[in-house]
Amino acid sequence: MNANVNFPNTPEKYLPLSALSELYDISTTSIKQLFHAARKRGIPLPERRKVRRLYLYDRERFNEWLWQNAENLKSEIPSHLRSDADDDAE
Repeated sequence: MNANVNFPNTPEKYLPLSALSELYDISTTSIKQLFHAARKRGIPLPERRKVRRLYLYDRERFNEWLWQNAENLKSEIPSHLRSDADDDAE
């Protein structure tokens, strides 16, 4: 599978967490839990920019971050969101 997923319907480079949540079909709370787990494990968080009171995440870097750290954060990903391929690897 290609780690560099392109979202053609989303031309913006920087998106709020809520928009990323919709793109990946992961709740905002779950993404925040992944960020918390990453901090605890010393994994740098994806690039973001603060615009007024809102943080915007680089969607391409977020995608790369998610793919690169999926194995380290696997225990934090809810089981219903894991693919069937993960079950075969265990």
